[in-house]
Amino acid sequence: MNKLEDTYLKIAAVNVLRALKENLTYRELTKETGIPIVSLNRYINGLSLPRKEVARKIVEKYQSKKIVEIVMEKSRWMKEAFYSTHELITSPSVLTLIAREVKKMFPINNVTKILTAASDGIPLALKIAEAFGCNFAFAKRMKEVGFKSYYVSERVSESIPVISPLYLPKKLLGRKDRVLLVDDVIRTGTTQIALKNIVLQARARLIGCFSIFATKKSIERLSNENINVRALIID
Repeated sequence: MNKLEDTYLKIAAVNVLRALKENLTYRELTKETGIPIVSLNRYINGLSLPRKEVARKIVEKYQSKKIVEIVMEKSRWMKEAFYSTHELITSPSVLTLIAREVKKMFPINNVTKILTAASDGIPLALKIAEAFGCNFAFAKRMKEVGFKSYYVSERVSESIPVISPLYLPKKLLGRKDRVLLVDDVIRTGTTQIALKNIVLQARARLIGCFSIFATKKSIERLSNENINVRALIID
């Protein structure tokens, strides 16, 4: 492990501690981790980084085991496979943890572009792009004045009889890109199918699709579209 990887590991440990701290007091976090309050305070507030050995223990113990628990605590189940993720997608530390998990789900693929649809998927897309060291793009329901040419795909709503377009400026996605689709919640899969069509128009390569939450119905539907879809929580 080189110095840069050491630093990434230490920062990942700090993000784990910050995510845990959102639901625990310093005293409770000390009891949970065995790390003194003074040290926790310095790590969480960015005054210092943990040693490599300490960072590795934190990440190995809490990264994967706690992520689902943290996600569920910051999400709200409403009804009919509907999750409210507002608190979740506004927590940078938690999104960073999720992004690290996504990197492990797609370990050998050289992802060059993260693609989502506006707007709830944007914070997650940003963090996942940071994890992969690449750019991200998001399709919108309307065209912007500053771009002349667009990829256009239609999204068919299942709740109401409406077909709505998604637009992505052509300069943001090219044939050399290897694309990962992301979203916070996938309920029906229609948005992801529309985004897949944009990837096909660009003649780029679709690596897969990730969502924090996904319904079993959407997983099956996307799998039938030959999309490699992964989710943290499937309901």
